[in-house]
Amino acid sequence: MKKINIKSIIHFWIFILVIHFNLFGKNLLVQFQPDYKNKNINELRELISIPSDYQFQKWIPCSTSDDFINQSYLQLIYRISSPKLNSNQIQTLLIQLRQNSHIRIVEIENIHQIHFTPNDPEYSNQWYLDQINYPEALNQWNIPNGITPQTDNILFVPIDTGVDWTHSDLITNIWQNLDEDADNDGRTIECDGSMSGNMCNGNWILDPDDLNGIDDDDWDLNPETYIDDLIGWDFVGDSGIADNNPKPILNEPFFSGWNHGTHVAGLLTASTNNEIGISSATFNGNLMAIKCTKESDGNTLTINEGFSAILYASKKGYYSNLKTIINTSWGGEFYSNLENDVILVATESYDAIIVASAGNGQNNMQINAPTYPASYDPVISVAPLGVNDIWNNWANYHHTIDISTPGENIFSTIINNQYANFTGSSQASPIVASSIGLLSSFHPEYQTEQLIKMIIETSNANIYQINSQEYLQGNLGYGRLDIESALITPLFPELSISLNTINIINDFDGIASAGDTIEITINIQNSVFWGNADSIIISPFVTHPEITIDSNEILIPQLNSGESISLSNNTIMINYSPSMTSGIYYLYFNVNANQHLPGIPFETILSIPLFIYDFIYYGDVNEDQRIDIMDALITQEIIFDNLPAEAYSWSNANLNFDDSLNIIDVILIINKILTD
Repeated sequence: MKKINIKSIIHFWIFILVIHFNLFGKNLLVQFQPDYKNKNINELRELISIPSDYQFQKWIPCSTSDDFINQSYLQLIYRISSPKLNSNQIQTLLIQLRQNSHIRIVEIENIHQIHFTPNDPEYSNQWYLDQINYPEALNQWNIPNGITPQTDNILFVPIDTGVDWTHSDLITNIWQNLDEDADNDGRTIECDGSMSGNMCNGNWILDPDDLNGIDDDDWDLNPETYIDDLIGWDFVGDSGIADNNPKPILNEPFFSGWNHGTHVAGLLTASTNNEIGISSATFNGNLMAIKCTKESDGNTLTINEGFSAILYASKKGYYSNLKTIINTSWGGEFYSNLENDVILVATESYDAIIVASAGNGQNNMQINAPTYPASYDPVISVAPLGVNDIWNNWANYHHTIDISTPGENIFSTIINNQYANFTGSSQASPIVASSIGLLSSFHPEYQTEQLIKMIIETSNANIYQINSQEYLQGNLGYGRLDIESALITPLFPELSISLNTINIINDFDGIASAGDTIEITINIQNSVFWGNADSIIISPFVTHPEITIDSNEILIPQLNSGESISLSNNTIMINYSPSMTSGIYYLYFNVNANQHLPGIPFETILSIPLFIYDFIYYGDVNEDQRIDIMDALITQEIIFDNLPAEAYSWSNANLNFDDSLNIIDVILIINKILTD
């Protein structure tokens, strides 16, 4: 077999990256080996040979030694950049750094483009809220009598082009970082004029008395970072220098794409039931304003420092004891190990929920492709649908998508206290993120994993009947978001099946082999902290054409959270064809439960692996598919060391299974010849 040349593969992919250079920044990300976590920036720079005029800086400033996943320490990721770098220099430097033993990973930094197609501004109804059964969901509260969803402990974070946080439909929900409230007046924003109810007869401003130039909360143990972050952070400012005001400061007229972040923010948590503007799926909630796009970018909108923002929001929410739901309506085309590590730290160490848009296709045409961060495993990836759940062939579809929801003609807030319709997967994503907040307010006992499972797996799978094209099947997630079903469906169980007993029928060697029939029983477990399973129906099945089973459906009245049952009286007969080869084969179980309870019934497919060996011709030492006197003679000669054992299948001659060859095995072979 021809060996794979690893260096050739590496050079091939470098070539591909250079060909697609317009999709990447002119920056490299390097991550040093974990042994160097105690070295400072100057010591780390000395370990690599880069020109002195190249910039070398920490990729994610708020990362510390606590932020790691396996051997990947986020604090050891640095960005190498220079305006002088061209494609050839990037390629040369990439190869050079990958050969440096001090470096763990080297990548070209992705460019993340926002996912949207803005329409001309016009007012319209929020049709998409009816589509996801939002009005029905609100019936779970008694809103006319003042019993409303409580979302004070939820933090929504649109990592985007910035937020016009002074918008009248957003201002009352803007998160205020009271850890930076230097004057202890209980606020970090205020009106510079008179107040009439919640209306400001003047301008909303950052509280001047809190702007003391000190990092009062200092949660990242670095007093030089995030100074006076009263409502969030602008990671890039006008031209690359961060500041504490995440509102885009734009001249008139400005490119409409700058409305993107404010539009997303309105979908996340516009103030609801306040007689102003629009509603949000979460009803209300805290909105942390984040800006990752430079005004100097003009009409070329990209997300810079998006992963710094993800870690910042995750950590600040975690240390503030808030449930953090992050929306990223942007993406790049290429997988990054380092980006994925940031996602893992944010979700596993700081319990953040990250929702992302799955992409807008190419040139207004659909494509079957992943996009990142949406396609990283912990992220909820969202695809856009049109009116009546129609797929209109302009966005990404892919097996990594988790859920779909409306994304066309979506009405929301924009800059300067205005509203407009936008279309894009950018609009679909925050609708899902906002709905997770509503679910969390209805079920405050749900943990992150439970919120994600219930919002995704209660979605409406009828979209695959409406959009029946074969290529779409399984590529739009579980279904279309149905927030009413997510609320009223009892918490799903978390079931698993394991092998209890196994018995090989009419067998004399104790080994499950091709041609055998085996009889098994199973155990079924329900994980603790998950929902109860009621009226469980277990239907075993196989998919391999050379395996058949004989089994009845297994019925279990109830299996509560944390319980386990051994189904010793329910046997399953499995028949293997003699022509099967050695390997692992799977027995599957279709499990249905909770059919008569409100909401979506529980259904899942579980499996257990079963290993079998090839059909063994015991006595056939020379493997000629028959047992004759030649096999006995060969066995005798092997015993007397006249023939090499390794040249024959001597284990076939070990008919008494004592792990050795002797004259008894010869006698047994002769007996087999005479009796067969």
